[in-house]
Amino acid sequence: KKFNEALEVFRSGYAAGSKQEAQKLFREVRTVCLVRDEDVPKIVQKLKKEFEKRKDVSWLWFKKEIVAEYVVNESRGRFKENECLPLADELIAYFDDECVIEKLRRYSRGIWVKAGEFSNLI
Repeated sequence: KKFNEALEVFRSGYAAGSKQEAQKLFREVRTVCLVRDEDVPKIVQKLKKEFEKRKDVSWLWFKKEIVAEYVVNESRGRFKENECLPLADELIAYFDDECVIEKLRRYSRGIWVKAGEFSNLI
């Protein structure tokens, strides 16, 4: 999907100023956003605390407190899809409220949880 979106940008007339600029645009397509499995309980604890305090979690809060702190980009070629689980699936197991679950699904779309040798890379 991301590749096709990037391709559409070029087809619409965008011309990269350099080879590096074009590579930067397509590099995002070849990376995957990962979280260590051991960080999932920390993320859940942080989310629960914020929901208790504010009854809501904004995208900006999630990006600053979760994505910036726990998510790393790794080359897609290093992992098989069946080695990773969607972060949303891991998080929603700890929440009952349908609004919270939907919000967490949206916020964590495209972020994966990886165990094993990945834990040593971060």
